[in-house]
Amino acid sequence: MTAVAEPALQEFDENLRRRLPNKLIAGLVMLACFVFVAALAPVIAPYDPNTLVASPLEPPSSTHLLGTDPLGRDVLSRIIHATRVDLPLAVIVVMLSAAVGTVAGSIAAYRGGLADSLLNSLGSLVQAFPVYVLLIAVVFALGPGARSLVVGYLVINWVIYARLVRGEVLRINGLDYVHAARGSGTSGVRLLGLHILPNASRQVLVYMSSDVVLAIGTIATFSFFGIGVQAPTAEWGAMVAAGQLYLTTDPLQSIFPGLTIIALGLTFALIGDGLDDYLGV
Repeated sequence: MTAVAEPALQEFDENLRRRLPNKLIAGLVMLACFVFVAALAPVIAPYDPNTLVASPLEPPSSTHLLGTDPLGRDVLSRIIHATRVDLPLAVIVVMLSAAVGTVAGSIAAYRGGLADSLLNSLGSLVQAFPVYVLLIAVVFALGPGARSLVVGYLVINWVIYARLVRGEVLRINGLDYVHAARGSGTSGVRLLGLHILPNASRQVLVYMSSDVVLAIGTIATFSFFGIGVQAPTAEWGAMVAAGQLYLTTDPLQSIFPGLTIIALGLTFALIGDGLDDYLGV
């Protein structure tokens, strides 16, 4: 380990010694609960999510804790199994966007010249279109489904991470310890990977946590309109849509999955705010 990395490591160690903010702890606990539910959905769900187990629109009871849906499927079982769809899908689209954007932004900033101009031009082209219009166009071109959502979100969202990382890399690249590492003969790849990107990653982590909230809402919205995750797969947005016809007679059909969407969004919002406080971004 070279001495030029000491400023970054010292700052990282100081962050580790600080007490975790309550918001971050609460968010991580809530996330652990969602992961637990998703991992053990087949075990803890009382019924198969796609099996007709009772009469349609039964009210909550000891047999069906959240009642049944318009087809007679157990609502609680479908909400539990939908966690295995919405949570991983939201995390995957954000992680892919962050990975592609980080690589593109770091190369563009460090190399400069043509690479930087190409990134700016391509990013401006993507962001010239309204976000949801472009996303809808991609989904319709590829066909409804989870795969189309992932591709569409990646096409749009990588630009934000690329520009975020580009700005951070340009800032860090001018610091003294980076100049010292470059002067000591450290290769460009090693310099970027060991001394620049670790410091730039803090901004990315905080933004990723907030971005998952947007991804959750986007996935639920597209499924609500029937162009996201397709039936009969249990998905919260689709469940809200299925219950909207019964808002006056049985509003719980939409309320229960809607509250779950809000709870998962709140989870990542707390994590993002907590990381912001903890890392001092």
